[in-house]
Amino acid sequence: MPAAADLIPDCHLVTIEAGHLVHQDRPAEFREAVRDFLGHPEAQPPATARAQR
Repeated sequence: MPAAADLIPDCHLVTIEAGHLVHQDRPAEFREAVRDFLGHPEAQPPATARAQR
């Protein structure tokens, strides 16, 4: 995925270590990543997620 993300302008790749159902396995981290993507004012990067650029 990092190679694909490098090809997309202004891309911000967030990786959450989880199984196939990340929204079920790591709901808090998933929710924070989505809020960040949507520009939620209270959004903070998930503590357990690795943000890559």
